[in-house]
Order: sequence, then structure tokens, then C-alpha cells
Amino acid sequence: MNYIETHFRPGLIYSRYYQKMPEILVDAPSFILPGKSLPLAIIIKDAHLFPIRLEKIIIKDELGKECYSENISKNVSEPLFYSIREINIDKFREKSFLELNVDIEITRKGKKYTISNHNLKGLKKESLKIKILKDKLPEIKGVHYADMHCHSEYTWDEIEYGAPLEVIAVFAKSMGFSYQPITDHSYDLDKKMHSCDVAKKSLPRWDALSQDVERYSDDQFIFIRGEEVSCGNDQGQNIHMLVMGNSDFIRGRGDRGDYLLRNKPDYHYREILETLPAPIPAIAAHPKEKSSTAEGLLLNRGSWDNENLDEKLTGLQIVNGHRGKEFQEGRKLWIKELLKGRKLFIYAGNDAHGHFNHYQQIQIPFISLKQNREKIYGRYRTALWMNNFNREAFLEAVNSGNCCITDGPLLLFGRYENSDFQSVSGRTLNKVEIADIKLFYRSSRDVVNKGEIIFYAGNNGNDCEKEMGCVAINNRLEFEINIEEYFKEEHSYLRAEILEKDVLCMTNPVFIDLRPET
Repeated sequence: MNYIETHFRPGLIYSRYYQKMPEILVDAPSFILPGKSLPLAIIIKDAHLFPIRLEKIIIKDELGKECYSENISKNVSEPLFYSIREINIDKFREKSFLELNVDIEITRKGKKYTISNHNLKGLKKESLKIKILKDKLPEIKGVHYADMHCHSEYTWDEIEYGAPLEVIAVFAKSMGFSYQPITDHSYDLDKKMHSCDVAKKSLPRWDALSQDVERYSDDQFIFIRGEEVSCGNDQGQNIHMLVMGNSDFIRGRGDRGDYLLRNKPDYHYREILETLPAPIPAIAAHPKEKSSTAEGLLLNRGSWDNENLDEKLTGLQIVNGHRGKEFQEGRKLWIKELLKGRKLFIYAGNDAHGHFNHYQQIQIPFISLKQNREKIYGRYRTALWMNNFNREAFLEAVNSGNCCITDGPLLLFGRYENSDFQSVSGRTLNKVEIADIKLFYRSSRDVVNKGEIIFYAGNNGNDCEKEMGCVAINNRLEFEINIEEYFKEEHSYLRAEILEKDVLCMTNPVFIDLRPET
């Protein structure tokens, strides 16, 4: 769910979705690994304004049969309250999907209420839909999964808020993820806690995020502190850039909602790139996602420049929760840059502001809300290969493009060295080394293992890539392809992708050093 702020009303403006009740919702992962319990989170926001007593929760299956209940009897009066419940689902293991509804019984000012799934006015009470996987996410030694664009509770403003880091950690582990960069809005991270007011002399949210990143990381799951920095393009418009692993906060307030016409970027994105130390990656966030007319006028939001991407930019987040026109244009932009001779990498994320199960958003301010299942956490992911399990290894994998983007299978260029798999995606190889390299396909029974893997090659200075051949998947769960035969001509790079109706997987290229050996 996209966690929506419903109480903001500037002046005397009437809001159709305002109510004298805290925002209350229940969230759950969209899928869980086999053998895992199902984590559910109860999220209650703004109870400091509208205190309640949380009495009881009742979970029902798709037939309305009660399968779990618990008396809680707790007074809730804090700005953000959450409670996680681990639900045993052994009796549902034979099912591939669960549909659950959660009744939350509360008392406010002596009056009893029952809320089903959420209390957002004007939205249908959609069931929580959870896929129970048959297998783990596709595996190869050294691969770790991450959603590269995710917001937490420290994105807290007049429109939205994100999930607490503990909720993200518990849910992500149940889904098979082992890393999570937190990319909260720079224009939110300089505010006071649980307030839309800017903190004048300190950075309480940035400091709290830093503490939570350490508190909720462990030997199985690691958070990476970062930002979605608002910065400027060549037209002086606000664009967004994902920065990960930075120790110092980067200010960016150009498209803050309360600034409106005071919407000039604090810094051009190139100014930020000049100051970032190695190995801090910087990624263009959803580079071809179009802003609405209102966002363009009031917030001065634009898009990334096609013609002049800075050499210091690490890559592009071309998948942002869906595969619409923005994805196709982002893919074209990436290919165009590769053909210029750029080493530019691709990443996938979902821009999740909480929403693990449903995406809910303000449609028309103060008038209507909407919901769907796009941009839910983990729907599209980045599979990164690394030798170690720590923050440094994550940043190195991001910086070197040693990863693929996927909603199902794995595709990585690599080889075995002394029985250990070594990925070479994103690397530059000479013509001799190419002879040892294979494309590794790994999948699971939860993926539609049909369609084709298509190889594309490009030369610096060319107008378009050349399709070099394809390999049918034919319901196989794992296989390798010798890639030497796809270098029948001399090319600057080779990449592979699966773009089927039900499956997306794209490698970063292997780059070829065509210089003669000395």
C-alpha cells in the first residue's frame, strides 16, 4: 500500500477523504518464500491527533472463515504506531495464493468501530493477496536481491509516508531479499520528526534513519542508507537521483510540496556528482517518468536530459514498478547511451512508499484516492552478484553493474573459477576471455519459463544494436549458453534480455576490449 496522508488541509480547504480518525491499515508481502510464516503489519498514523484503543484483530480467509484472532487491548496515541504479527499458514501450504481480510476492532471516544483492511474513505476494501512460492527466488552462489527504490517512514509529508524500517526488514526477509537501500526524499529528510516543518539547526530524521539502518540490519539482511535527491537538470527543472551509502546528507528541496512556486533546484545533478566520493553510486531515478501538468507548474518537475547524461552517473533505474511507456523509453535511452560508448548500467525498483500489497495514492488532491497493484514492493527487483555480504560489497556490485533486473528468472554472464561461480556482468573483457564466458539462466517453478532469451550487440557510434540470436527457454529451470558464438563480428558490448508478456529479465552488458593484444 502507498501510505496516504489524509489529514493535511491547508487553510479552510474541504477534503472529501478527511476524517477525525487516524489512518489505519493492514499490510502484507505480495509473496512469501516456501516454509515462511506470513508477517502482517498493523499501521496507525496520527493517533496523537485522534487517539484510539486497539481492541482486537480478526483474520478471515476468502470464504469469510476466521483463521486467526487476537485480543490486543492497547491504547494508541503516538504519531506512528505499528505492530507486526507472524501468522502460521501451514494449513494453507497447498494453495498457491492466499486472499485474506483483516478486521480491526477499535474504540474511539467510547464508540466501537470495525475496520476491514483500511479506513481510507472512497477506496474499495480490497483483500490482501499473497502468493505462496513453491521455490526460493532463483539462486546462484553470490546473488542477492534488492528493491533499488524504496521509501521508509522518514518520507513523511503532506501527501504520503512510508513503512517503518522494522516492517520493511521483516517483510523483505520473508520475500527472499537480503539488501535494502532506503531512498527517502531529500526534501523530507531535513524536517522535524513526525512534522512537515523544516528542522533549522539539526537533521533529526537523517540521524534517526542512520540509527535505524544499523538497528535493523543483521547477518541476513542489510540496510543501505541513501536518499532520493531532488536536483536540477539542464533546463533548471527538478529531477530525482538515487544516492546510496553517502555519509553526508545532500540537501534538495526544489519540489517540496509546501514550496510550490519557490521551486528552483538547490543543486544541478552534476554539482552533486562532483562532490560524491567513491564508491557512492548515483542513479537516475525513473528517468523517463512524466510529471503531471500540475507537478510541472507547481513543483517545476521535469525529466532527465536525453542528450547529455554526465559521465559520472552510475546508471538508470529504468523499471519503476511497471512496464509501461516509461520503461520502454528508459530502455531506449540506455541503449542510446551504450551506443555512444558509455558504461551505463540499469537497475529496477518500485518506488514503494510502504505499499507491499496494494498501491494507494491521492488521485485528485482533497477529492479522491485510487489504488492498484503497480509499484508494490519487490515486484521488480535487482539481482546483484558479490563475493562478500556487507555494505561495501553491495556498493561495489551497484557501481560495477554486476547485476540484472528481473521479475522472475536470473540472467548473468559468468564463469566458474575453481568450482566457484564468478559473475562478469558489467565488466570489460578481451577477446580471449570471451571464450570462457557463459550466460547463466536460473529460474524456479513460480516463473513462466517460456519465450526466448535474445542477445543484442552494439558498436560505438552505431545508430542501433544488432540482434545476434536467440535461445528458447522451453520450460527449463536452469541452463548455460556459450556466448562466444554470438561474437561472429567485432562488437563493443553484448547483452541479453527476456521481454515476454509475463517475464522481464535484462542483463547489464559485458564490454569488449577490441584492441589487439600486445
